[in-house]
Amino acid sequence: MNKQTNCTFLIRAENKVAFTCVLFFLSFWVSAAIAQTFIYPGPAISDHWPLEGSPYIVQGNIEVANLSIDPGVEVLLGGDYSIAIIGILEAAGALGDTITLATTDTVSSWQGMVFDGAMDGSSLSYCAFKDGNHGVMRITNAAPYFDHCLFEDNSNTSHGGALDLQMLTSNKTIAFRDCVFNNNVTHTAHGGAIRADMEVGSLEMFSCVISNNYSNIDSDTYNTVGGGLYIYGTGDCRFVDCSFTGNVNDARCYSWYCSSTGRGGAIWSQDANLVFEMCNFEIPSAIKVVL
Repeated sequence: MNKQTNCTFLIRAENKVAFTCVLFFLSFWVSAAIAQTFIYPGPAISDHWPLEGSPYIVQGNIEVANLSIDPGVEVLLGGDYSIAIIGILEAAGALGDTITLATTDTVSSWQGMVFDGAMDGSSLSYCAFKDGNHGVMRITNAAPYFDHCLFEDNSNTSHGGALDLQMLTSNKTIAFRDCVFNNNVTHTAHGGAIRADMEVGSLEMFSCVISNNYSNIDSDTYNTVGGGLYIYGTGDCRFVDCSFTGNVNDARCYSWYCSSTGRGGAIWSQDANLVFEMCNFEIPSAIKVVL
């Protein structure tokens, strides 16, 4: 550790000498409690974000080419910005050292993280995604892996309060293990927590909790479906040891084919191949399947 010591000697009339030493630490000066790193738009990021620089405050829309994030790091969005992953992201949190992606204050929101045709190999574990206002995760034709992640307090004016997943042309498998989707909402659209358009590929969820999500929270006349999940397309969806509780869909039906009591409080699915193994549903009518 480099440090420099400057001493000032004060000579008093009583011939007493007092001195004051000021230590300047050149390489270890800012403590973890007050450290912060600002991230600005520019070329796609290839970097490593250690805990010592946390929080990382994002001041614009950014792209990630290759980024690793250490346990306990906070990534805070300073406005209505997004993080687009075009390469590989490794966000490796740990039990008790969650990586948090949220906003800089309690009244702001951000546009979420985007994987649109991103390279294979991204992995996110022990991460918390909060405060997104376009959902907090938008994935198109990509398959990052999620383990022990929390998606909470996000919203969307379109489908998927937390996650908007579209597998349109890539026959890939996207997996979530021990993840929690809680208290996410859509304002006037489907899928309080998740919208999954599975034209091809597979969605797999293991030991996940989908709870207290709400679709159409604004109670608009929209024929909405899927308080927890809204799934369509002919892809495969498998749920193992998952729990669906407290999810609500405010259907606000107005057309002849719509029943306000049968619109999928937990899940609405059309055409998808669904498999449920050892899952728990709060009420039997929580699922609506249209073939």
